Amino acid sequence: MRTAAVLLLPVVLVAVPVALAQEGAVLLRGSLPEDVQAKQAAQDPAEAESFVVVSDPSLVGAVLPPQSSEGQSPDEMMTGSISVPDEGVFALRAFEDPAPGVATLNQGASTGLSGGAKLVPVARFSERVNSVGRQQRAEGNGVAGRAAPASAQGAAGGSSGGVGTTAEAFDGETRFDAPVGLRVGTFTIFSEASLRGGYSDNLSQTRGGEAGSYVVVEPSVTARSNWARHELSLNLNGSLTTYSNGLDPEKSILAGTALRLDIDPNLTGTGNLSYAYSQESNSTAESAGGVEDVHEISGELGLARELPLATVSGRVGAVRSQYAGASGSSSERNNTLYSTGLRLDANTGAILRPFTSADLLLRRFDASCNSDCEKRNSWGYEMRLGTRVDYGAKLAGDISAGWRAEHLDDETLGDLSGLVAGANLVWSPTRRTTVTAGVNTTFATTTIAGSSGSAIYAGDMRLAHDFSDRLAGELGAGVSLRHYEGVGIDEVTATGLAGLTFAVTRNAALQAKYTYRAFTSSQGGSDYDENSIEAGVRIRH
Repeated sequence: MRTAAVLLLPVVLVAVPVALAQEGAVLLRGSLPEDVQAKQAAQDPAEAESFVVVSDPSLVGAVLPPQSSEGQSPDEMMTGSISVPDEGVFALRAFEDPAPGVATLNQGASTGLSGGAKLVPVARFSERVNSVGRQQRAEGNGVAGRAAPASAQGAAGGSSGGVGTTAEAFDGETRFDAPVGLRVGTFTIFSEASLRGGYSDNLSQTRGGEAGSYVVVEPSVTARSNWARHELSLNLNGSLTTYSNGLDPEKSILAGTALRLDIDPNLTGTGNLSYAYSQESNSTAESAGGVEDVHEISGELGLARELPLATVSGRVGAVRSQYAGASGSSSERNNTLYSTGLRLDANTGAILRPFTSADLLLRRFDASCNSDCEKRNSWGYEMRLGTRVDYGAKLAGDISAGWRAEHLDDETLGDLSGLVAGANLVWSPTRRTTVTAGVNTTFATTTIAGSSGSAIYAGDMRLAHDFSDRLAGELGAGVSLRHYEGVGIDEVTATGLAGLTFAVTRNAALQAKYTYRAFTSSQGGSDYDENSIEAGVRIRH
């Protein structure tokens, strides 16, 4: 065990005195008018047809959309405006699976649109599209991809999805009110706020729950550097829902920072730190004694070395989970999960690029255990084999499968182990339509007597269509299965949604959404379903 730990220790923290704050030009996808091109000629004419470096901010509005290779008119093509930094990934921001490059908050995990038993907002459709594009730039574009300025890298709320090969994929956001952000020094700051009113036929999401109205407020601020090399991003998101029938407000917070250091052309360092606050659904077995508040603090450091035939990356990380609420056993769930791992990606340049990864896990609970309690400290491992998919702008992402096991100290409890599967795919059948699909597996601890923990298998599929530069629509469906080892408790949540966004002005848009959720459990009296409809306004800059 000790030898294995030494062999798998992948990361040594190296202090690198580099100059981070470099003033960078703006990189846009598109082309400049001929009269402006004559004044600002690119060194590579072929490259200038697709990407434009604009050093004068006054020329940003003059950038034209990229020329179509399929004969579409300019009105049918993507705009050349700057998009906003994306906040994370797809589906919901409940679990973590950081991607190479700059890892923003809680990215890369599907929770079947249900929150994985956590009350968190459904994430934007654009988060998955931009997550895949960010991976492509980090893994497939080499130094050029890593050095692209932040303003060209795309983010949630933008219209282009980034400079990577998914740049032509529609990301689900209206283009008419695409945000430009506020330039402050070497950073660009993007702000947004949504206010919606809604009605639900089951506000408490429990069996026999009452109908009523509610109000949702969702502010967010994102800042990203514009340096020629390296990248630093900071994110702050929140959600507050108040109910007309006197239920306690529902709250969530997500904050964090991520850093990428381009140490040399073949060596990249990454680091991220985040805090998440959420509440557990009161229908799940975990919160039978009442709604639990969940606080999670996570951090990770990583290094990636690009070799001629492969890229080798290593990381060390920790996730601190703390619970508080009505249940008297809350403190017994407080724990810290430490992890270290290695990943090997083949640099084949082909459509399919295989990878493999291995991680060591160590979980420690705060509560000490005497002879009368269950000893839940554990150690374990996770191994995966998968492939990156890169078929240009049409299809991109990754698929993986493997095995994970956590061995608990208490011999009366069985191992928490099972198959793990993951997928993060973006398919763009046309310029105006994008389909995303995600699969994820995560393991969670528990204090339910006789159970070693739970495995959560989740998947979702979403479709977005660009009706015009002002109107965008979305459909989605997802399912989440949670199985508690040792006690035979199974919980299934199925979710469907449909939404429309109409941009009224360059900063304001009207939104409407319908959501259906059905929850079933092997425990009697827990099943419920809910229909809800929302409408409101979104302001962004």
